Amino acid sequence: MKLIPSLGMEFGELRTGSNLLYHDQGFWHYYYWETDSFEDLSNFHVSLLVRYKLLSFVTLRAKFGANLGKSPAVPHASLGIGIGRV
Repeated sequence: MKLIPSLGMEFGELRTGSNLLYHDQGFWHYYYWETDSFEDLSNFHVSLLVRYKLLSFVTLRAKFGANLGKSPAVPHASLGIGIGRV
């Protein structure tokens, strides 16, 4: 079994909008926002990955973490199976 902690920072800009519109012009079809708004992102991530080797080519993994940049903090968890060369 392996325990792999991680820390990370995320910076960027999130583009959102209101009134998603569909435009159909001959061969070109696309969606666009009628009005755009931008939000700056800055988040701090903390997570712990637990990996357990079952066979030489199969692992089980679980990841637990939280996004501490939001108020309140946003927890997350995931479970998975890895198949292939480990």
